[in-house]
Amino acid sequence: MRLFAQQRGRLLSEEQPSKLSSLLAVAAKLPRPVEMMGLQGDGEAILLANQLKTAFATAGFQVTDVLETFLLGGSRDGVFVRQKRTGDPAGIAVAEALEKVGLDSRLVEKSDIQQGTIEIFVSHRTYSTP
Repeated sequence: MRLFAQQRGRLLSEEQPSKLSSLLAVAAKLPRPVEMMGLQGDGEAILLANQLKTAFATAGFQVTDVLETFLLGGSRDGVFVRQKRTGDPAGIAVAEALEKVGLDSRLVEKSDIQQGTIEIFVSHRTYSTP
C-alpha cells in the first residue's frame, strides 16, 4: 500500500481541489496574476501543477498555462510560492491554503518578479523510506 502511495505521487484527492479553491477564494479577492510552473522533466510535478492551476482558476485567479522550467542550482522539494516580497498578504494566504490541504509549501522572496505577481513552482517530492 505504501509503495502504491509513493508511485501515485502528490496528486490531489477528489475533495482537495474544491477545498483548496474555497481557501484560495479569500486570497483571490486580492487580485494577483499567477504564473504556474512545474519542474522540467518531472511528470508528477507537472500533473500536480495542472491540478493546482484548475483550483486557482476556480477560485478566481488569473492563471497562466503550466510552464515546465528548472531552477539553476537545483531546488528543494515542495511547492514554492514566490513573490517580490514575502510580506505580501496574497502570497501568505496562498501558502497557507496549500498547507491546509496537505501540500508542503514555502513562501519565497524573488526580487525579479513583477510586483503583484505570484509564481507557483511545483518542485520534486521527497521519497520516504520505510
